Amino acid sequence: MDNPLSEEEEDYLDLLLGDPINEDDEDIPYVDLPGNNIGDSEASSQSTSGSQDPLARPDIYWKDQTDEDTECLDSRSVPFRPKRQPGLQLGSNITRQTSEGFRKPQLVLSICIATNQYAASLIAKGQNLSYVNPDGTWTPVTVDEMYRFIGIIIYMSFIQLPSTDKYWSTSPLYKSCNSIIASTMTLKRFKAILSFIQINGDPDKDEKLTRIQPLIDHIQTTSQLYFHPFETISVDERMVASKHKFSGIRQFVKEKPIRFGIKLWVLADTVTGYTYSFFVYLGKKRTYLINKSKGLSYNVVMELTKPLFNQGYRLYTDCFYTSLHLANDLLQNHTYLIGAIKANSTAMPICLKGDVHLFNKFATRGDFRWHRESTFVFVQWKDCRTITFMSPIHKGSSVSDCMRTLEYRECLVMSLLDVNTCSKDKTLNKNCIPGILDNRKDCSFCSASSRMQGLKYLSVKTTYYCSSCKVPLCYTKDRNCFQRWHSDEESYTMELDGFFCLNIQIAGKKSLWTAK
Repeated sequence: MDNPLSEEEEDYLDLLLGDPINEDDEDIPYVDLPGNNIGDSEASSQSTSGSQDPLARPDIYWKDQTDEDTECLDSRSVPFRPKRQPGLQLGSNITRQTSEGFRKPQLVLSICIATNQYAASLIAKGQNLSYVNPDGTWTPVTVDEMYRFIGIIIYMSFIQLPSTDKYWSTSPLYKSCNSIIASTMTLKRFKAILSFIQINGDPDKDEKLTRIQPLIDHIQTTSQLYFHPFETISVDERMVASKHKFSGIRQFVKEKPIRFGIKLWVLADTVTGYTYSFFVYLGKKRTYLINKSKGLSYNVVMELTKPLFNQGYRLYTDCFYTSLHLANDLLQNHTYLIGAIKANSTAMPICLKGDVHLFNKFATRGDFRWHRESTFVFVQWKDCRTITFMSPIHKGSSVSDCMRTLEYRECLVMSLLDVNTCSKDKTLNKNCIPGILDNRKDCSFCSASSRMQGLKYLSVKTTYYCSSCKVPLCYTKDRNCFQRWHSDEESYTMELDGFFCLNIQIAGKKSLWTAK
C-alpha cells in the first residue's frame, strides 16, 4: 500500500469490524467467564448479538432488550391483594379524625399522672421550687392543659424563634407571632410542665427507651390503623436530630443531612411517603436479632414487613439490605424484593461481576444488560456509574422509561411563595374561568387522582385550563375536572399535609403551566 495504516489505526479498524481481540492486549484484559463460552467464536458472536454498540467487545457478557427473557414468573408470585383498601382509612373528615386518632385521652391522662407524680417527688426533695405556688404546693396538670402544652410544642417546631422566651415577648418584632401562645398558657407554667413532664411513671432503668416507650407504641399502632400502604413500599433508615450525649443510643451517620441523632428503621409507602412502621435502633450490642446468622439488615426488613406478608407487596431496598437470603425468605411470604446489589455481594452473578470494568468502559449512559439465575433476574444499568439490581417478578428484556427530573424544588418554592398556584381555599372565584390552550396537555386532576390511588399513570389530554390556577383541566360534560378541582368536597381525597396544589402538580408531572 502507498499509505500504510499506523498501528493505532489498524487497532481501531479491527474494533469497528469486530475482529477477534488480541489476548496480549495490555489495555483491555481478556476475560473468560463461566457461561460465556469465549473460546467458541460462534458462541462469542452470539453473546454480543444483543448489543447495538459497534465498539462492543466480544468478551463482554451482554444481553439487552433484543434478547427475550422467556422464563415464567415464580409459582409463588401472587397478585397484589391487600387486606385493607390502600390509602387513608379516615372517611371524609380527615382533619378531625386524624386529630382524634392521635389524641388518645388514656395516653394523655397517663402522661399527666406521671408528670404530677414526678413533680411532687422533686418538690419534696427541695428541687425546682421556683415553679411551685406561694404556699409550696404544685398545681396538677390536667388533660386539657397537656393538650395545649403539646400544641405549643408543635407550633414551635415550624415557627422557630431564637429562644423560648421570645414566644411570649411583647416586642412589636415578635408580638404578631405570639398572640396565640400568650393567650393559651403563661411562660412560667410552660416552663414548669417542661421541667416535670414524664411519659412513663414506672420506668425500667435497664431499658433505654423506657421513658418514652408508651408514646412510641401509641404512634406505631395509630400509624398502622389510619393508613394502609399501596403496592410499592420501601425500607430505609431515618435520623431524628438529637443533642443528648449520654443515652448511649445516639448515632453518627456521615452521609445523612442530620448526622447526629437517633436512628430509626422505617418502612414507608412510596406513593405518599407515609411512615407505616418503624423502630428505634439501640446500637449494635442492644439490638435484638431474631436470626443472628443472617445479620442486622435481614432482621430489620423481616421485622418491619411482617404485617404486610402474603399480600403481594413490592419492596424496594438499597444495597445495604439486599441479599439472596432476604429475597428468598420474603418470596416465601409472597413479598417481592427489588433491590440494588453491592459490587462485592455474593448475590452478584459472576458473569456481571467479572467483567464490570469492561462494561463500564464500553457501555454508554442508558445501556443495560441482564442475566437470569433461577427465580431472579439481575439487571446492570449504566448511568453516571454502573448499578446492579435484582427482582423476582420482572423480565430482563423489558424496557421502561425513567423520568430523570421532577421539578419538585421549583414547585415547592412556588407553593410556599404563592406564585402562580391556587390558594388552599379552592372555592370558585370570579377569576377562575376556563381558558383554551394552544396545545393539548395532560389534565392535572386526572393525573393526580391516579397517582394518589396508586394506579398506573393516566394521561388524559385537554385543551382547557383554569385562567387563575394556571393548570390544565378537563371541561366536558362527561368529565368536569374544572369543577372538581375547585370543589371543597373533592379536597379530602388527595390533600396530604395541606399541600393540595403541590401534590397535584407533582403527580401531574408539571410544576407550572403557562397558558398562552
